[in-house]
This record gives sequence, structure tokens and C-alpha cells, in this order.
Amino acid sequence: MPPGPRPPADPAALDPLITSLPPRSLLFRVHPVFFGPTESNPGRGRGARFHFIRNAAGATVPSFYAAESEDAAIAETVFHDVPVRPAGLRVVSFSRKLRDRVLSAVRTHREIQLVQLHDLGLERLGLRASEITDTDPSEYPTTRRWAQALHRCGAQGGLVWMARRFNSHRAWTLFGDRVASRDLEPVGGPLPLWRGSGLELVYELAEAAGITVAHD
Repeated sequence: MPPGPRPPADPAALDPLITSLPPRSLLFRVHPVFFGPTESNPGRGRGARFHFIRNAAGATVPSFYAAESEDAAIAETVFHDVPVRPAGLRVVSFSRKLRDRVLSAVRTHREIQLVQLHDLGLERLGLRASEITDTDPSEYPTTRRWAQALHRCGAQGGLVWMARRFNSHRAWTLFGDRVASRDLEPVGGPLPLWRGSGLELVYELAEAAGITVAHD
């Protein structure tokens, strides 16, 4: 598939569709145990579809990834690297994907304005889901350029789209320089995913998706 279109050189040329995440909205996230439930990732790790990006001054923008349900949060993180159409088994590594990972639930304390990257929000930017929110990881350099341009055009507190691996639910990336930890309240977890009920939840979802959890 050819690369998707790049954003304009001048981010000010963008006019995205803005939608609201209301106060008291419930968000679920899978995160390393060394981050608190409301703590953004300041730039640790390799990044993904919409992180990590840099602001106009060149500083890394902290990222807070979340999804609309427990199932979507797990599918979009634990199952993130599983091939959709593999030559062999579809496998998740226990040590790489579950060890020291936890599931948390948080609520928003305030309204957060977001760029809509689904439905008419894509139409407004002249994009298709297959070009930005439903791409393979090989396209992440381009999708991060879009996230960076949308951040630099002043487009509010983050992005919302339909999750790729669980496409009936929304996913969010909140910009950590515009949405502070105090804007979120932990209400559930952290639930360890490497043991007990958290591991049982992963097994249940993996079985439904035809994915094997490998205890390596």
C-alpha cells in the first residue's frame, strides 16, 4: 500500500473537527506498573501511532493513551503487535506484553476538547481511516506527523478515533502538556495483567480473538 498523505507544511492550514470529552467520562488504560493511573508517559519506549511527537519548541509531548472499555484497552496494547494475517501462530509474549503491565480506570475531572479522527472528522481533513487510524506500524512515521501537526495547530487536548483492534470502541491520545494528571481521577485498579483476574481477562480476550499467550 502506498504511504498515506502527509499533513501540510504549515500546521496553521489545518482546520480539524473538534469534539468534546465530557467531565466524568470513564477511560481505561493499560500501562507499565511504574506509571501511575493518571500519569502521562514522558517519552519512554518506542512510541506508537500518535506518540511520541514534539511541540513547536522541539520538546517531547507526553502521551496518555486510553480506550473506551477494558477490552479495547487490552486489545490495543497487549495485542497491538499481533499480525492480523500471519503465516504462523498469532502469539502474545507473556514476558514482553503482560509482565509489569496493569489495567487502570480513570475519570475526567473537566471537559477536554479533542480532534475527531473518525467519521466526518476524517472527511474534513481529507483522510481515510486506512491512511491514519487503521494503518500498519510501518506507517507510524506518517501518522505521527499528523499528530504533531494537529498538536502544533493548537488543536486542543488530544485525539480521538475508532480503535483499530477493537473498532466498535473509541481510543484516545491525550496530550500530556495540555491535560494534566490533576485533570484525571483514578477510579479502578491498577489491576495486574500477569496474574489473577487480570490474567484471566487477557486469556478470555485472547481466546475470543484466536491469539495464544506464550509463557516464555
